[in-house]
Amino acid sequence: MNHSELSQSELSHSELSHSDLNHSELSQSELSHSELSQSELSQSELSHSELNHSELSQSELTHSELSQSELSHSELNHSELNHSELSQSELNNSELSQSELSHSELNHSELSHSDLNHSELNHSELSHSELNHSELSHPDLNHSELNHSELSQSELSYNELNHSELQSDLNDSELNHSELSHSELNHSELCQSELSQSELSQSELSHSELCQSELSQSELSHSELSQSELCQSELSHSELCQSELSHSELNHSELSHSDLNHSELNHSELNHSDLNHSELSHSEPSHSEPSQTELSQS
Repeated sequence: MNHSELSQSELSHSELSHSDLNHSELSQSELSHSELSQSELSQSELSHSELNHSELSQSELTHSELSQSELSHSELNHSELNHSELSQSELNNSELSQSELSHSELNHSELSHSDLNHSELNHSELSHSELNHSELSHPDLNHSELNHSELSQSELSYNELNHSELQSDLNDSELNHSELSHSELNHSELCQSELSQSELSQSELSHSELCQSELSQSELSHSELSQSELCQSELSHSELCQSELSHSELNHSELSHSDLNHSELNHSELNHSDLNHSELSHSEPSHSEPSQTELSQS
């Protein structure tokens, strides 16, 4: 009976050692799996960061080519303005890159902190396992199996918790990638908006030049019209002066003709008067001769 109890105790001790060995292998396997997952996560974050850096560099290159193309179609003042906007955009882009780098370092710090907490938790579980192992030294097999079952359930819950945290880190990484894509999209829309504003400014400049050209043509036409009216007015004035001159010459001719007629009339009257005077003189001697005859007879 004692031999059977001793064999049973040795068997329990062997099962307990085997259980401890399996538990140790399981802990090492979990630790290796956790290190492998962390390494894959770090490599994935590094690849994602390099990919984001490459996309950001390509976006900066495309933006630089677009800015150079805009510079080739604009004037000097507009190119200086674009250069200033480009410098401001690169500064904002640099601040965004620094912010992403700081966010990446913060995530790395949180991940390191999580690894540290995980290590402390494993150490605490290991201490708890040693404590359970110390309690398992009691030859109560059912109690040992119960502790082993609770430990397995605790490890299973902890693995699920770690898996949930890993999934949360992955979702956070995807969220950061989505925010970065959204930021690049906003940057692209900003570049398109600046390009539309530049085209609008060029259109307004062309419209202003067209309005100035039409205004100059209108002023030129108005000047030509005024000159034409002035020439017509001078021509009409010249014709009026010529007409007045002709009228004056006509009046002078009529006046000369009237003077001539008046002179002829006076001359005719003078001749008529002379004739009458001559007739009168001739008639008087004829009348005196009979008187002398009568006197002689008397």
